[in-house]
Amino acid sequence: MHCEPTDPSTPKPPQPKAAAASPSSLPATWWLALGVLAVVAGLVLWWRWLPARDTPEALVERFARLMQSDRRAALALLGPPAPFDLEPLSEAEAEARASDYFLRLENTHILAVLPGVPDGLGKQRPLPDHWTLVTRANGSTPAQRIRTREGISPPRSMTLTNPDIIVEVRQGKLVPVRMELPLR
Repeated sequence: MHCEPTDPSTPKPPQPKAAAASPSSLPATWWLALGVLAVVAGLVLWWRWLPARDTPEALVERFARLMQSDRRAALALLGPPAPFDLEPLSEAEAEARASDYFLRLENTHILAVLPGVPDGLGKQRPLPDHWTLVTRANGSTPAQRIRTREGISPPRSMTLTNPDIIVEVRQGKLVPVRMELPLR
């Protein structure tokens, strides 16, 4: 190998300059930016369509609002409707089914949501995850047979006007518990 000595006074040959952004590289940058934007938009849409993670209070308030504007969406917060057959039920089961039935009536309107349950004296008593729905509704439930200490009652229905419906929030759903006549 032959090396010639280099003279520092000898001019160096011109070096090529660093490549500037050429017009052909700009589309790749744009495609990258569009790809990132599409991923972000997809994540936002995915997050928006996740099931709502409401607090129990927010779920009950949302149910009351939806009963005025989008009844089908409101009823979806209740879960499946309770069946009405003539199988004997406990009093608690019969009250829960009747409450569920009244909430699903077309003429049921929710006027107010009160935390807790009625105390029997015209006031509310706090009870975790329980709310009282003040309603304007009237109707009769289908006949039910109720198991009591004395035996099984003959089929009977319940007719009420403007009952307070007590609901409980369980696993993200509203569960009707019972109805009471308002003392307010």
